[in-house]
Amino acid sequence: MVDLGDRHAEIVHFGRGHTAGDLVVIVPDLRLIFTGDLLEQSGPPAMGPDCFLKEWPSALDGILGLVREDTLLVPGHGDPVDRTFAFTQRAEISSVYGQVEYLIAQGIKVEDALAAGEWQFDDDTIAAVLPIAYAQLAAEGKVPRTTPVAA
Repeated sequence: MVDLGDRHAEIVHFGRGHTAGDLVVIVPDLRLIFTGDLLEQSGPPAMGPDCFLKEWPSALDGILGLVREDTLLVPGHGDPVDRTFAFTQRAEISSVYGQVEYLIAQGIKVEDALAAGEWQFDDDTIAAVLPIAYAQLAAEGKVPRTTPVAA
């Protein structure tokens, strides 16, 4: 907790998501939460090589457990959002990982996954995250040895 005189803020790490070091700042008396890049409003979330796609929804669950109807969430990019936006983006991020798991189980190679999947984000966002997601699942032993994984 950080004491700011007549107000305090809490700095919390709910787990890995956008990166390993995502921090959230909670200002309880204002019903305000700064989410950093765990949420992004101005475009799709940046799912780069340092993201933890499987764990990201769980980090968002930590935030969502604090959100009330009147809580304002300030994302890393874009305008402040409400709980409906946060729940929706959490579901969309989770669906990307789930869709990749499904495609791998179906034997779909990473280079064919964009066309084979049903995605919540635009093609550029998905094309960028597919090799990352396949690599993360390979590290968990979920990609069959016959399925090539792009680096």
